[in-house]
Amino acid sequence: MKNKKKIAIPIFLILAFLILYIIFSVTPTRTEIQFLPLWTLYVSSDVVTGEEQLIPESHLVPFKLSDNIGYFDTQGNLVYKYNISQRFTISDNYFILYSNDSTSFNVQKQNGEVVLKKSFAGFPYLFEDKLFVFSPGGNTVSQFDLEGNLKFQYQSYAPLLSFSQGKDCSVLGFADGELCTIFPESDIKISTYPGGSDYQIIYGSDISDSGDLIACVCGYDKQRFVLYKRTGSQQKPIFHEYIEEQTTEPVEVFFTSDSKYAYYSSKNMLGIVDCTKLKSNHFSLDSKVLKITEIPDLNIVFVLSKSDENYKITMIEKASAVVGEYSFDAKEAFINSYENLLFVGADDEISCLEIVRN
Repeated sequence: MKNKKKIAIPIFLILAFLILYIIFSVTPTRTEIQFLPLWTLYVSSDVVTGEEQLIPESHLVPFKLSDNIGYFDTQGNLVYKYNISQRFTISDNYFILYSNDSTSFNVQKQNGEVVLKKSFAGFPYLFEDKLFVFSPGGNTVSQFDLEGNLKFQYQSYAPLLSFSQGKDCSVLGFADGELCTIFPESDIKISTYPGGSDYQIIYGSDISDSGDLIACVCGYDKQRFVLYKRTGSQQKPIFHEYIEEQTTEPVEVFFTSDSKYAYYSSKNMLGIVDCTKLKSNHFSLDSKVLKITEIPDLNIVFVLSKSDENYKITMIEKASAVVGEYSFDAKEAFINSYENLLFVGADDEISCLEIVRN
């Protein structure tokens, strides 16, 4: 009987182990991200189709490469193309061509139709369906609707160095260290000086879509990243950290669409701040960050950076790990995203990649 008891215990353990192994072996432990090439178009040689070829599920994406701006659709058609010999600003639905000394300009739809003729000196900028004009002196910002009505105007004594737009709010960063948040509809203006450095200056800023979070890279000699939380007409710092390798150039600051993470760049570094846990990760980069975009449903962020004529796309998953990098040589490049599609432009080519998780 003793022998039977001694044998029964290991047999039970083996059976239990086998059952657990079978359960967990058929359960995926990690999903993989795949890039599926869909199409490539050539700006100089592809036929411009116009909107007649658009199908209902198409979406138009703006681009600028070489001496051309325009729109392509998600099916790979070059829908509109305009040759440019002057300055421009372009959004998903509108574009403006202007010169350095313009005293008036036209806001045009994707197809070239003029929707607004505006007599106003300065440098226009389009964000979605919003029009902003920066004064020639560089210290005043004005917002207009597309009927030409003034929504707000803000003037500082120092030059404007950074500007970002949320759904219904703007954040302005000035050379004297002022960080100003503006909500035109409720007539709220919140002015803050982050401080904490020997020399005050705002190098980059962003505001979450909700307007509840504001972030900036500021100062020199003890340069910092600072995250603010807004409550009503006040904003209070809730996180900050010093930046080891400082920069004197403008930087990218970017909130994810869910407002959970704030990305910021500095010299040879990309920082990612968890806005809930108030903790940060840092990744080394040997090039200057030009653009950050995301595919929210897959929790993936893409970072385009440049060193000389070498561009790099860095893919970051769940704000915690670099899961891929791709480098290529080009004179000019861009990235953009829509739903689960990533668009990469380089010189004369625009390519579309479908991003899937399996």
